[in-house]
Amino acid sequence: MLPNDVVSSNTIINIGRKGRLRLDVEVGIDYATDPDHAVAVAKETMKDVDEILTVPTPDVVLKQFGDSAVLLELRFWIEKPSSRRKWRVITAVVRAVKHAYDREVLRSHSRSRRCRLGMNVEAFGWSTFSRRFSFMTKSTRNNDELLRVNRVFCVLFPASGV
Repeated sequence: MLPNDVVSSNTIINIGRKGRLRLDVEVGIDYATDPDHAVAVAKETMKDVDEILTVPTPDVVLKQFGDSAVLLELRFWIEKPSSRRKWRVITAVVRAVKHAYDREVLRSHSRSRRCRLGMNVEAFGWSTFSRRFSFMTKSTRNNDELLRVNRVFCVLFPASGV
């Protein structure tokens, strides 16, 4: 739904006008992974997904630095868009890129975090446990604005479980 003032004061572009739709899939790669190689593998892999249009050419861009990964955005077009076709193609792309990264031994993004304590705690009979969580809070600049805050907590405990 679009507000009337947006419709009346702006140009509306029908992205499905030519019977095609651009889809974006975000992929996270480990910071230790060569981003140029990850981009090349993803581009080559998308060429083999049948329902992706060859024109416009599928593309991969480096999007941003994430908390624990470099984020890539896979961009590709499908024709005759429908909800079923959209999800079928997205699933095919995610599956194909995942398998290609596994074959190439590229490390994809993992949401787990390590506790970095500055020493090898396992050598002293200790283990660590970490969990990521997020919550919403009000902005300090604008009280009406909500912000998502991500945090990781770590627990140090004896390896024997005691």
